Amino acid sequence: MRLPHRRIRRPHYLSQAKGHTTIGQIFQAPPAPSKPLRELMYYNDGTIKALLENTNQGGNSTLHPVGKVPLGTPFSYTLSYTGNTITITIDGKSSSLTVPPSFEGEHFYI
Repeated sequence: MRLPHRRIRRPHYLSQAKGHTTIGQIFQAPPAPSKPLRELMYYNDGTIKALLENTNQGGNSTLHPVGKVPLGTPFSYTLSYTGNTITITIDGKSSSLTVPPSFEGEHFYI
């Protein structure tokens, strides 16, 4: 299912992050359990990683590095989901992840 792009185009930055801070998510829509399919996380060293669930049952996920922005530096990001591909763009640089087949037919929201 195609989702609208989510855009953050403001002075978006973190001045501190203890461990990591979730900055974006894509959730399964009802009637499925409201579990995040994908979380975008900012770590205190500036690394941005995407956590992608491996099954629609949750509890088994993989972290994918998708960017790095120094703490305190403004940045923007875009999330999109088309077909079976999630695209994450951070300050113009894109990374794509393939959604596992167990999510086929599910509906999602950002």
